[in-house]
Amino acid sequence: MKTGSSVVYPDIVVVDASASNNIELIGEVETEATINQDHVQQWRTYSGLNAPFFLYVPSTLVQEARRLLSSNDVNLSGGLRSYSKDAQGDVLITNL
Repeated sequence: MKTGSSVVYPDIVVVDASASNNIELIGEVETEATINQDHVQQWRTYSGLNAPFFLYVPSTLVQEARRLLSSNDVNLSGGLRSYSKDAQGDVLITNL
């Protein structure tokens, strides 16, 4: 995905399948190892694109993700979502 003079690679890109191929939304899935200051600039870049941006974080790190977003003035254009696994191993996604 090209942004100005650079290319970025979000984890999730949903494209309108019509002839327009417009990007409908983008998402980034973080892990316990990637909820840190090093990834904030990437979140800022994605949130500034012309599509809703959703950040997916482990449910155990929602507060830390919120702290990083807030302290770095990153506004998610889509929203924050957490993920976890239930007892059967199914992935649960929660809109926050």
